[in-house]
Amino acid sequence: MFVKKEQTKEQLIKESEKQIQKMFDDSLILTSKGELNSGKDKCLQAFEKLVEFKSKNFDYLNTELEFGIRLNLALIYQSMKQMEEAKQMYIEIIQQDSYYNPGIQFQRVRVNLGNIYYLEKEYKKAITEWKRAIDKISKDNKELRANIMRNIATAHIKLGNYSDAIDNYTESMKNNPDVRTAMNLLLCDLAMERIEQTKSVFNLMLDVSAFGEREIDSSEENKQNIDPLKEYLIVKRKDNSNIIVNIALVMTHYLDKDPLVAFDYIIDAIKKNGVKDILNEIEMAKAMHFLKKRDVEKTIAIMKSFENKNKKLISRVSNNISFLYFVEGDITNADKYANVAIENERYNHKALVNKGNIHFQKEDYMKAKEYYLEAIGVQSDCIEAIYNLGMVNIRMDAIYEAIQAFEKLNSVVPNIPEVLYKVAKLYEYLRQYDDAIKNYSTLLLQIPNDPILLSSLGSLYYQINVKKNF
Repeated sequence: MFVKKEQTKEQLIKESEKQIQKMFDDSLILTSKGELNSGKDKCLQAFEKLVEFKSKNFDYLNTELEFGIRLNLALIYQSMKQMEEAKQMYIEIIQQDSYYNPGIQFQRVRVNLGNIYYLEKEYKKAITEWKRAIDKISKDNKELRANIMRNIATAHIKLGNYSDAIDNYTESMKNNPDVRTAMNLLLCDLAMERIEQTKSVFNLMLDVSAFGEREIDSSEENKQNIDPLKEYLIVKRKDNSNIIVNIALVMTHYLDKDPLVAFDYIIDAIKKNGVKDILNEIEMAKAMHFLKKRDVEKTIAIMKSFENKNKKLISRVSNNISFLYFVEGDITNADKYANVAIENERYNHKALVNKGNIHFQKEDYMKAKEYYLEAIGVQSDCIEAIYNLGMVNIRMDAIYEAIQAFEKLNSVVPNIPEVLYKVAKLYEYLRQYDDAIKNYSTLLLQIPNDPILLSSLGSLYYQINVKKNF
């Protein structure tokens, strides 16, 4: 007769631990696939089995497994926006800090708890948790320390503590220089009216951006296995450039009473760092600033001083000058600068439209039509060119071509009331009453009970009945 040998205490512990580990592993696999509900259920099973196992008074010492289960469960709760459950689990872990090994993962618990407090607008509690975490994180782990300091600074801004925010952003920049962090630091300096510090931070932003440029150049030299890295660096460069351009425009309102002095300081700083893309945008913004003030002479002077005489930039500014003159009725100067715009960038569709409008104003409809068609050739969905083409065709009594243009526009931007009305009127003019009724009816859905539309439809139905009777 076979008698099953009774398991020893050590064997029971090992067997139970194996079962719990299997549940935990299954939970990790499910959550990695995005199956959060199933992952949570499996993790809860592992946790309940663990609690039951510990209640039997075994001398259980696998704290790493217990910590992993608790942390995973808290992360799942957080991912599922069950913040109260996640918060409670994090608090329970922290309350047993002497039980677990105080490694980097344990400090992430405090970081995550701080994140939850931040979302709940409990900014002081968030700061407390983040500070406790950073006190235990090695100074060698610079990136993590920088991220936490940035969080602390952001919470201080929410509390209106700009001085504390500046201290933490500054420390974050020392650990891991970053353009976005520098932007926040600069805005704090502006809020505190620290103009000289603002200039220093702006130069630091440019230094960090220039370093990113060198990283891209370096990746070009060593092309083997760096495509994903290069892609990331290019996206980051674009993001950094947008940040710097936007912050520079904000700075022009604070650096000096004279915006020209502010723009000149910013442009000079950018030139020293050799970031050409940013320089072009700022020079464009400088020109547009004075154009909006109707200071055409200063705008032209700025345009002539553009670095490297960037043709696309000159074209954009010239076209805006042309449009301003056009609106003010100065067709001669409008035409002059429209020509400058096209000479510098032949395929500037906006300049081509503008040139067409000038010929339209001069009643040179054939020339206007040529420019509108050329603009459409450059950009097929240029709505201004398509609409104006329809209008010039009406002036040339090319009714079918006008309808064709407006219907093309309707396919690009459907159901614009003005376009539907023009098409309906043109069909009515051609006595194609069914097509006219179709367009009026579509327009009536947008403007119910409109007396003019109802009158037009009534008149058309009357014409159709008269025609039938004869």
